[in-house]
Amino acid sequence: MIKKKYRLSGKRCFDNVFQHGQKSFNKFLGIYWKKNNLDFCRFGIIASVKLEKKSTKRNLLRRRIYSIFREFLDKIEPGVDIIVVPKKEIMNLPFVELKHNLLGLLRENFLLKDEFNNENKK
Repeated sequence: MIKKKYRLSGKRCFDNVFQHGQKSFNKFLGIYWKKNNLDFCRFGIIASVKLEKKSTKRNLLRRRIYSIFREFLDKIEPGVDIIVVPKKEIMNLPFVELKHNLLGLLRENFLLKDEFNNENKK
């Protein structure tokens, strides 16, 4: 789990990103993001019962996504709120592919710092 400082919490924060932010999707994930007035990023994940009935599997997915954010926290542009909405197809995806898809979406939307963005375009 990432520190509380880096997590979005509360309906108001999520609604603000959904209503005033931008969005992007691929086959497995959707992300919503919005600039904030802070010098750090905040993350939220929405994994509803529609995604998977068993809470243990939903929580495993959340932990995997948070671990990716924790690993790349210093490489993500500061001052952005990011919400990840996984799609049903992601439940059978290996961790390496999940990481590749999430970083690909962040890269497409210029949410990774420039030096990291240019290094990993291969």
